[in-house]
Amino acid sequence: MKLMSMIRLLVVSLACVALAFSLVTVKAIGDLVGPLRVSTTEAQKYANAINTSRQAQVDFQRQVQEWKDILIRGNDAESYDKHLKGFAGREQNVQEGLAELKKLFTGLKLDVTPVDSLINEHRSLGEAYRKALATFDAADRES
Repeated sequence: MKLMSMIRLLVVSLACVALAFSLVTVKAIGDLVGPLRVSTTEAQKYANAINTSRQAQVDFQRQVQEWKDILIRGNDAESYDKHLKGFAGREQNVQEGLAELKKLFTGLKLDVTPVDSLINEHRSLGEAYRKALATFDAADRES
């Protein structure tokens, strides 16, 4: 009987040790999950900023294409209006994208000076394009 009691005591002791290890393991995993969630959230914010800047870049490329289309195909009034409208729409998309990028940079505590510079440069470029259009004569194919 004494042997049976010792075996029971050993089994209970091993079960307690296994339970203790399990609890320590669960706690350690829980301690790792918190920072991992923070890192994942932070990485998502950076990914959003990258995607926003890339979309602004694509919109700018399309804006430039609309500009080219005005110059190449703008001799027809309908095409001129279509591409001028496309140019203005893309310009607005770029400005909105850069404004969103500035918000994301602010949220990430990054320097927004480069974004402000881009916003201003893009705005100036749009003004220069519109000024140049004042000299464009749609009736003259050589314009």
